[in-house]
Amino acid sequence: MKEIYQEIVEGYSTAYFYYYPESSAPSHGGEPVYSLDIPDRFEVDYEHFNQLKESLYNQQKLLWMQFAHREKEPWTNLTFSLKSGGNLKIDYGYEDLSDLDPIEKQDRWEAKHVFGE
Repeated sequence: MKEIYQEIVEGYSTAYFYYYPESSAPSHGGEPVYSLDIPDRFEVDYEHFNQLKESLYNQQKLLWMQFAHREKEPWTNLTFSLKSGGNLKIDYGYEDLSDLDPIEKQDRWEAKHVFGE
């Protein structure tokens, strides 16, 4: 399973994700891995990882721009969930998140989407 969070508003953008390696899938009692921990935990080249991460963020930004281009209300955040069987789900959020601290937003999102609280 993979859970990706993206937030885009005028002048601000952030994204992060979690995933379960096959050896630590939830069905095996495993723990999710935070995106920024990947290079250290799995000996992935930092430069390569950053290029892939930037590509992911750019694709999500293009999706956001398509909403505006098609005169749809642009979302402020999205959660993209991909499960091992190929099932995917995208939840778009439209709420104003500007009053929340970035750490508070991440903690709330993690509690709901990663840790299921």
